[in-house]
Amino acid sequence: MNALWLDERVKESLSVLSEFLESHEDFDSPLFNVTLAGLSRYALMGKHIRSRLVHIAAGQVEGTAREAAVVFGACIDLLHGSFLIHDDLIDRDDVRRGQPALHKDPKLGAKSPHVGYSVAILAGDLGIARAFDLLATSQLGDSLVRSALKRLTQSCSVTITGELLDVENSASSCPAPQQIRYANALKTADYTFACPLYLGSLAVGRNPALTDPIARELGAAFQAANDIDDAEVDAANNRTTLASFQALSRVAAECNAHIDEAQRLIKFAHLPRDVTANLLDVAEWIRSSVKKVC
Repeated sequence: MNALWLDERVKESLSVLSEFLESHEDFDSPLFNVTLAGLSRYALMGKHIRSRLVHIAAGQVEGTAREAAVVFGACIDLLHGSFLIHDDLIDRDDVRRGQPALHKDPKLGAKSPHVGYSVAILAGDLGIARAFDLLATSQLGDSLVRSALKRLTQSCSVTITGELLDVENSASSCPAPQQIRYANALKTADYTFACPLYLGSLAVGRNPALTDPIARELGAAFQAANDIDDAEVDAANNRTTLASFQALSRVAAECNAHIDEAQRLIKFAHLPRDVTANLLDVAEWIRSSVKKVC
């Protein structure tokens, strides 16, 4: 996942996103400024796995296809930042990457917790709306925009449903492992893998269905790796995950099985050579994170 051209493409997406977030109507409102600054921080920080996956699926293309991939990458990163803001509030996580979560932003001063919660909800909502706005106001063709909007909307619906099921599981005294697995697949796998790979394929006019089974396997592996890594944190916060029900070694074995299947699917998907190579690198990157925590 360290190809220089990929780094450059991700930077292009972030540049488009940053410029878009700065192009807003001026309001004489300190609270709006905190909200927008928080949204920008969440959207522009991190590893940008999702926008990178858009560019991986598109490949090293130029012209209109490159422009589409850049815009799609910006949209998916903005959605990710929005989901993280809501996720921190739902999970009662007060820190994000070493800084206060938005609902705990010190710029809110001594305002009541309700103000912080309200800002976080509205910032996440604003980010989702602006992701659609970014795409709709781009210079891409109407047909391409319509197809991308349809997929992004579907991914939002799936992710929100998964988050609701996760809340339900957390409130249950003993949810079934398959319920946890299903919620995790909905809340993470689709918008982290399936949607970005779909959008990257869409950008170059390739059949997006080719990457769907690959995305399912990578998403399952990624979630299992996260469950292993977050086991102690989740226990402290009284959250329920797959790692709560199975020994970490078994979860790691499941993760590796998903990676093996993903690699098999990648090799037989008849994708362009550079796309195949980079997807195989993604699978190995997930596997290395499992080795690190186990």
